[in-house]
Amino acid sequence: MVRATWLLRKRSKRFSPSSVPCLFYGKEVVVEMLKVLLRPAQKQDYIFLKILLYNAIFIPESIEPLPFSIIDNPQISKYIKGWKRKTDIGIIAETEEGAIGGIWTRFFNKSDQGYGYVSDDIPELSMSVLEEYRNIGIG
Repeated sequence: MVRATWLLRKRSKRFSPSSVPCLFYGKEVVVEMLKVLLRPAQKQDYIFLKILLYNAIFIPESIEPLPFSIIDNPQISKYIKGWKRKTDIGIIAETEEGAIGGIWTRFFNKSDQGYGYVSDDIPELSMSVLEEYRNIGIG
């Protein structure tokens, strides 16, 4: 994992998500008697990432949920717009019923910062699990 971190930090021209080792791809994990498969996020996961992005927005219980269209706001949509860029990395968790959650990273730069921007060479991390699968050890 040190090598993968170095590649991310250097933003090497040779970088590709396949160069980042993941011991969990294709493995089944049993969580609360639910078999969960972890796999790399692909370009075709864009629609599901939109759902995850919406679910990742923290909204206190005392506030009405925001409309789904909030993810069209450029400050929010930038986390998945144009998925999958060369340096985007993501993992999708799925069961026999379908995708249930995911985690992904994206690089931003100083002129186009995300909410958790640290520097150009450190990606921001986003994650979400569908509400009906929360609090059972998946995330």
